[in-house]
Amino acid sequence: MRQICLLAVVATVAGCINRDLAEVKPNPVVEEQVDFPFNQNNNLDLLFVVDNSGSMRAEQVSLAINFVNIINTLEAYLPDGLPNIHVGVVSTDMGDGPYRGCTETGDQGRLQNTARVAGCSPPTGAFISNVEGVTNYSGSLADTFACIAQLGTTGCGFEQPLESMQRALDGSNPSNAGFLRDDAMLAIVFITDEDDCSVKDTAMFDDTNDPNSTLGARTSFRCFEFGVTCDVANARSLGPREVCKPREDSPYMTNVNSYISFVKSLKPYNSMIMVAAIVGTPTPIAVTTDGDGYPCLAYSCGDAEICGQARDDEPAAVPPIRLKAFIDAFSLNQITTICDTDLSDALQKIAEFFVSGLVNGCLKGTPKDLDPATPGVQADCAVTETRTPNTGAPVETVISACDNASDPLSSSRLPCYTLLPDTATCPGTDTHLSVTVHYPETAIVPPDTRISARCATN
Repeated sequence: MRQICLLAVVATVAGCINRDLAEVKPNPVVEEQVDFPFNQNNNLDLLFVVDNSGSMRAEQVSLAINFVNIINTLEAYLPDGLPNIHVGVVSTDMGDGPYRGCTETGDQGRLQNTARVAGCSPPTGAFISNVEGVTNYSGSLADTFACIAQLGTTGCGFEQPLESMQRALDGSNPSNAGFLRDDAMLAIVFITDEDDCSVKDTAMFDDTNDPNSTLGARTSFRCFEFGVTCDVANARSLGPREVCKPREDSPYMTNVNSYISFVKSLKPYNSMIMVAAIVGTPTPIAVTTDGDGYPCLAYSCGDAEICGQARDDEPAAVPPIRLKAFIDAFSLNQITTICDTDLSDALQKIAEFFVSGLVNGCLKGTPKDLDPATPGVQADCAVTETRTPNTGAPVETVISACDNASDPLSSSRLPCYTLLPDTATCPGTDTHLSVTVHYPETAIVPPDTRISARCATN
């Protein structure tokens, strides 16, 4: 049996109960787990997957202008300032095979480093690099990003952000070599006003435009019909939808789970992966008709009302059902809206989310208060330390709550942990709560030391 300690976030008195670590059963309760290296990782590989279809001009401009929010926030909040960073940009254009409307192959996940703004200077390599003060660009990092990130609006209208992401990271593009580092945190940001339409069979893009055929009209509704399943048997019937999720048996579209597995395979720990998206709101979900009377997925946010009519002055986006399922599969995730004409707030939220993920130990949820009558929040957490020797199995040690949270190093037993608000460490969460492990000042903590905290949350 292992001990799980009840820690008062405000009060300093902690009590313990005995039960198996795997058994966290307050009723009802949600368990949140954060797993992170004790020693901060100062390497970050940041990939932007940018929709370059016809409705994205204003959003790309706003992304370029407000990317500086991410750089400024990382520099301001991280203990060592800006991390050793790689920044890459790919489009959502994977082509449509031998059919009309798009190029046959698209960009295939190749990192984009072409100057897109008159007079600007792109990086000398396929991606932006600033490592230990050595850069491959002149001027500022933010200006260099703005130079290459505005990909234009001539990309394929069947957006495939998940497939493009995988091609960017799976080694299939020799020109992308060096972007992904084994020891770096990986952050992926999707920016699109459509849902994912990644296919395993480009026959779905057949240019027959028959609304009564198996494929239906040649519109992006095919991505919804063959990529999502809801509570309605006939995908083309008009009206609201509930309980929608990615379709796993699609004859044309790639299973979202395969992309989840791929990304998780890139890192030994899930805590080394952060995923974020600037997309439409997840709800409402409804099928309506477009200007030609064909079924279409209604916009879930924005000003435009008719499918396919989003413009710079009337931004709109569809619910990102497949993309949300992908993002929800990772413990470090963030979704913000693309339906604001100014993306500064969205990028600021993502910047603060990055800080929380890089510093680690930040709880997103509100801890379950097991004793409301006692001042402070009586949180139920199980914290362990894991070290992996050169030979043999990993060694896991339970870490107790500090019995003096106001002065952890004076606690009767070290190491110990605290769970306290820390806006500097966790600016991107509602509670700002940070799990922190305190070792004796003379302790030597091996670089492979990892901390796992599991807390009951509302």
